Amino acid sequence: MDYAAFRNYVKESLEMVTGAPVELFSVKKNNLGSQEGLAVREGKGTASPTIYLEPYYQRYREGCPPGELIREMLAFYESRKEDVPLTTKLLRDFGKLRGRVVYRLLGREKNGELLEEYPHQRFLDMAVICSLLFEGREPGRAAAMPVEKEHLRMWGVMEEELFRAARENTPKLLPLKLQEFGEFMGDFLQGELEECIGKRIAEGETWTQGQIAGAKEALRQRMEKSKRESPVYILGNSLNLYGSSSLLYEGAAAWCRGQIGEDYYVIPSSIHEVLLLPESSCPEPGKVRQMVREINRDHVRPEEVLSGSLYRYREKMGILERWEAEEEKN
Repeated sequence: MDYAAFRNYVKESLEMVTGAPVELFSVKKNNLGSQEGLAVREGKGTASPTIYLEPYYQRYREGCPPGELIREMLAFYESRKEDVPLTTKLLRDFGKLRGRVVYRLLGREKNGELLEEYPHQRFLDMAVICSLLFEGREPGRAAAMPVEKEHLRMWGVMEEELFRAARENTPKLLPLKLQEFGEFMGDFLQGELEECIGKRIAEGETWTQGQIAGAKEALRQRMEKSKRESPVYILGNSLNLYGSSSLLYEGAAAWCRGQIGEDYYVIPSSIHEVLLLPESSCPEPGKVRQMVREINRDHVRPEEVLSGSLYRYREKMGILERWEAEEEKN
């Protein structure tokens, strides 16, 4: 099947299984321009999760059976359809939605077309937009719907009021979280270690309590050594959703400086979090910036790339600024 035939196959299959109409539409996504998506419209005037077709079509071209893809789409729809309790009536009432307005960061370079439709403010070489945040049914999960200029016209609300609501709400709904990278990896690897030991025991291996404790202690020592040799911090928020926007919280940059104990560089690892690198651990920022660009190109999903720049916070300046090499300043 070519893409057009695949799109029709998916639409017809989902309509047959759900018994509800399926709407096809175009969505502008961060860094990707327009993407085609679809939504199952089971209830009149209710929101539905968007299923983006391009990733599924790519997997179909790689040999995945179309029936399996349909099952995955249905599973995604069923798991997410109640995450956005939004009706047409509610969408028209800014008074009831104001407490859900949060802001998020995205890059400006690749999002010119998208930013024409979204109210936004500039922040360094990035842009700040607003979204409506809805907590999911499961703890730690949420969905966000970008606010468009058309919404402001419908609400009769000025941009200033929208961003005022975002400044008030975002630190409350998405509290800042700063964690040492070594601590984060230690927690992750601790869980992996326990799972691995559990599987080995289930397969018949014998592990004494002393061996288990020894393995955990060896891991702890390795992570402590890593933290001393390369102190890096992860800055995000409690939901790990659009956590890079925590840079915008009032006083956040200065607070992080106090926690780290020195000036620092900001590595924009993704739209969901950033890395903070103490200045004493970064003798060659030019190489770090090049690393950022290579990681963005090779390892970060395109829609999650934030920026290819490197940023710096200096206490004497009291602001976050974009780092530039000396030769670039002339």
